Amino acid sequence: MDFFVYGILIACIILLVISAWYWRRKASAVSERSKKVLQELVSLLVHDLRGPLDNVQKMSELMLSSRTMTEERKTQYTGLIHDSALAMLVLINNISDAAKLGAGTLVVKKIDGDITQLIKDRLSFFSLAIKNAGLTVRMSFGKEVPASIAFDGRVVSDTINILLSNAIKFNEPGGKIVLNVFRHTKGGDITKEAKRNNITWYPPTYSEGGEDADAVVVVITHSDVGIPTETLPLLFKKYEGMGETFLEKIKRAHGISLLIARHLVRHTGGTIGAGSEENKGTTFFFTVPF
Repeated sequence: MDFFVYGILIACIILLVISAWYWRRKASAVSERSKKVLQELVSLLVHDLRGPLDNVQKMSELMLSSRTMTEERKTQYTGLIHDSALAMLVLINNISDAAKLGAGTLVVKKIDGDITQLIKDRLSFFSLAIKNAGLTVRMSFGKEVPASIAFDGRVVSDTINILLSNAIKFNEPGGKIVLNVFRHTKGGDITKEAKRNNITWYPPTYSEGGEDADAVVVVITHSDVGIPTETLPLLFKKYEGMGETFLEKIKRAHGISLLIARHLVRHTGGTIGAGSEENKGTTFFFTVPF
């Protein structure tokens, strides 16, 4: 068990060092304006890293200092360390994406593949964190989702990571997460298509994206207190000119991740959006054009 804890700590330190080195290397190759934007993004992400890193430190110290800890308590603490390490991994990916977006070096690489399998793998990746949070999850795929399309696996994976992380973070024990995937046909009404596929979601009141096209739609709906309709568009934008309001608290809670998700999806020509109903839940969705 001691080796496991030390391994987690060493891995976290290595990830932080690599991310810092990566940012410094990218920053040296871009304009002063890009450097400023990049530095702001990374600063916000590093701030978000402190929470899970602090959890790893505290839980590991408790495990290392106790000689009489029960197996049940060890399992509990190990689960917390796992979840914190997972959160840090998602944030490290966000730092990498922010660096590439800020430097203008994010290259879209579309390769033919099974997008449904990638989505299943992402959900499996978060399965322990979902269980530890006391949540239930359900996943479904529409019959018309193509078996193979050309898509950028890194962009799709990172976007799903961001949305699933938020779905876990802003839920309560006993809550639900529903992941649905269906096909959108160019010229069709996405809300009506979702209804035909029996999709569990709160119809989007905000969305933005590129030109309409045939696409796979990934929908993640989770139970929570809901988000006011007028607030949804601002979740995908920078914190600017905001006072200490309920809106700012929501934006700070979501961190910079949704801004990155927005840029990733838009960079590949997709659409991203959200809908919510107070005291019931929130839906985030994005499209993968093909």
